[in-house]
Amino acid sequence: ALAEADAVLVSLFGGPDLSLADVRKVMEEINRRTDNAHVIMGASVTEEMRGRLGITLVASRKNPAPDPRALPSPRSNLQGSASHAPQSDSGDLDTRLIEPSVGACGASRFVPPPPTHDASVVLGLNTGNGRSGTHAARRLQQGNLPLEIVSKGRFEKSQPTIHRGEDLDIPTYVRRGIPLN
Repeated sequence: ALAEADAVLVSLFGGPDLSLADVRKVMEEINRRTDNAHVIMGASVTEEMRGRLGITLVASRKNPAPDPRALPSPRSNLQGSASHAPQSDSGDLDTRLIEPSVGACGASRFVPPPPTHDASVVLGLNTGNGRSGTHAARRLQQGNLPLEIVSKGRFEKSQPTIHRGEDLDIPTYVRRGIPLN
């Protein structure tokens, strides 16, 4: 089946002892068995898989385009007699795919997140509580977030360079609040 695949998804999962050589060995074998398939690989490491290796393969293949000469014409289907053998399920499948019925899709797997505001709060925001839009626009202003550099990296344990009350280890644009575009 891998030799006929057009695309292969490979998921490797192992313990902390999973080496790159193990991954390479597995991927070389998979690439050897797949001719011209597009291969996508991912790997994960968990402590529970120590000493073990798990592999998940998902292979897909495109259906070849049907030969138009091999398909029966719609007119011949209407004129068929009872002595003909019933059509195979694949013919019915083709018809269902060409003419899908309404409502044939299942329920959506997407579940929207719960609302972040109470309904009364949202209604109050939308109506403006009787105020005109200009008063609300004047009241609302864009503010700046107080973003600061938390870590100084490898220099975190060193003494700060203070000159005239300013920490020179902090970049000038951050100290002076100059936005960068």
